[in-house]
Amino acid sequence: MTINPKFAINERRELLLAQRRSAIRPQWFGALEAVLNPGSLDVCPAYSAPDTIRRVEQGGLAAALLVADDESIDPLSLLRIIRSIDAVLPCCLVTTEATKAMLQSAFLLNAMSVVTHAASVDEMTLVLHRLITPGSG
Repeated sequence: MTINPKFAINERRELLLAQRRSAIRPQWFGALEAVLNPGSLDVCPAYSAPDTIRRVEQGGLAAALLVADDESIDPLSLLRIIRSIDAVLPCCLVTTEATKAMLQSAFLLNAMSVVTHAASVDEMTLVLHRLITPGSG
């Protein structure tokens, strides 16, 4: 997989992690630390859809990891809102609803990848590395 050059991180220094406080698999935090070199990117948490939207509006994000577990908004609607604010922010959607229709809609909304909640730490590490490293494959 090659990442489109329009997703270049440039000087942005934060990875937005949008998820409910209790929902994400704890071992992913270790994967984040393994992927992110110290001092290269900071993890910026957002614990609700409104927090996520506000943080995207503030700008300066390198990428966003969207864990689809907010019951107040479906993940594709959140991705649509993000795209209306920032059309090129690299986004990875983590969901349990990886149906064909959902995948097609996510990729039409320019999601870089879609991962199921059942992804292993190794798979998540690979996805995160591809998300934050332009030109990696």
